[in-house]
Amino acid sequence: MTALIAVLPFLTAVGIVTTAHSRRSPAHTWGPTLLLGLAFLAVALSYLGAPSWDRMSPGFIAGSALTGAAIAWWLVTRLAGSVGARVAIAVAVGICYTALQGMLLAPLVSFVLPLGAAAFAIWAPRARGLGMRADHKGQDSDRVTLPQI
Repeated sequence: MTALIAVLPFLTAVGIVTTAHSRRSPAHTWGPTLLLGLAFLAVALSYLGAPSWDRMSPGFIAGSALTGAAIAWWLVTRLAGSVGARVAIAVAVGICYTALQGMLLAPLVSFVLPLGAAAFAIWAPRARGLGMRADHKGQDSDRVTLPQI
């Protein structure tokens, strides 16, 4: 349960970096991120009813549906093509995730989160130009470039 709640700061960091480097409206980054955070919170809270599946299943179902909605929102704003095609593809992928994978993948986050956080900490600053930069004299500067929020 705690590891699923621990994903919230990680999602916040991903949201900050993604928003800083995206040409899309911040709503199209923070909306899916918020839905994903609510999904993980729903699954985490469902473990309060463990081991009874009858008490846990509503949280898993809510988490699956929220994650499917987050995936659909993310995709519809990033796919190429006509609006109708983007919406159809995004909704289909969101429904497929919700129906087929949602309940299986959410609990795995507790095992994958440390690896994802480490990968994000290592590669996100370099890939996004957030690391050290050289000054005009060719020497390393003490300044670090951070994304503007």
